[in-house]
Amino acid sequence: MLRIISLVIITCLSFSTMASDESKLSLNAQFKTAYQAYKESLKTRDYNQQIISARKAYQLGQELYGPEDISTANLALNLAIVLNKNKQIDEAEQLEPQIQSAYEKTHGNNLKKLWVYMCLLRLRLAGTIVIKCVNTMVKH
Repeated sequence: MLRIISLVIITCLSFSTMASDESKLSLNAQFKTAYQAYKESLKTRDYNQQIISARKAYQLGQELYGPEDISTANLALNLAIVLNKNKQIDEAEQLEPQIQSAYEKTHGNNLKKLWVYMCLLRLRLAGTIVIKCVNTMVKH
C-alpha cells in the first residue's frame, strides 16, 4: 500500500514538473512572438501599437527573466523610449528606477556603460539618434 502511494506521489510530481517545463516553453514562445511584434511595430509610425507591443514584451520578459534581470531592464528601456515618443513621460519615468538598478547591478562601476545608460534614459531620444549616441560612446 505504501508503495502504491509513493508511486502516485512520484507520478504526480513528475506531471507537475512536466507542466512547469511546458509552461516555461509556452512563456518563452509567447515572449518571442511579443518581442517580434514589438520589432515589427517600430517599422510603422503607429506609436500606440509600439507601446502596446513593447509593454507586452516587457511584461512577458519580467515573467521569463525576472524583474531585476538586465534583459528585463532593456525591455523596460524599449518601453520607456516608445512612451516618450508618445509624450507619456510620467509613465516612462516610472520605469527608470528598475532600469537603473539592473544596469548598475550588471555593470557596476563601469562608467562608460553607465554613461551610455544615462544617454539613453535621460536624453529620452529615439531611433537613429540613440543609436548614434551609443555608438559614439562605445567607440571611445
